Amino acid sequence: YLKGVPLSRVREEMKKKGIDPDGPEAALFGRKLLGALTEVFGRCILETGFFHADPHPGNIFVLDDGSIGLIDFGQVKQISGRDRCTLAEVMISLTDRKSDTNP
Repeated sequence: YLKGVPLSRVREEMKKKGIDPDGPEAALFGRKLLGALTEVFGRCILETGFFHADPHPGNIFVLDDGSIGLIDFGQVKQISGRDRCTLAEVMISLTDRKSDTNP
């Protein structure tokens, strides 16, 4: 049991709390959420080689303390070490791009 709200219901919960789901507070929340999800899935894939293969909004929870929780690990997959290295190289390359004109 996770004490929190599934991502699929976050907008609804924001409205209940008087937060505009399209306002600046929600935008800040969205950026933090994206960062947290990127870190969680990045670590899972790149460090362990295992990842949650069904990450839809009903399986991602925003917990009461603001952290992220995942449920339903019925579909977990493994990526090979070679593929992890390739993926890491792609991510580094995308991060290092200076502009959209550089291939």
